[in-house]
Amino acid sequence: MGKVSCAQINTEIGKRIRRYRKAIGWSQSELAKRLDVSFQQIQKYENATNRVSAGCLVEIAAALRVPLHDLVPAEYPANDSSCQQIESSEGHLTDRLLLAFQRICDPELKQSVITLAESLVE
Repeated sequence: MGKVSCAQINTEIGKRIRRYRKAIGWSQSELAKRLDVSFQQIQKYENATNRVSAGCLVEIAAALRVPLHDLVPAEYPANDSSCQQIESSEGHLTDRLLLAFQRICDPELKQSVITLAESLVE
């Protein structure tokens, strides 16, 4: 995989913020209110017009109730078809599934869900 630019990472973080915000049914104004910033600032974060500081990213993750690592890409998935899936019209369903999966606390149950999903696509 080639070098990833800061702009690509910022864009991916913005997409993830938007995806999780929409998945819980919040407007940009709702998230902004919880972070004590303007909704225009949320727009700028989501569109990668402004970078999200580390401290603000922690606050966003807490407000959205998602692990911080879910907002920050470990690797930039340049040609990953699963990322294209999330951006598709079925993205909302994918978001709901991801959020539900994250809320499963039992590791054995998580593994069972993964095994079930894998068996359904075979």
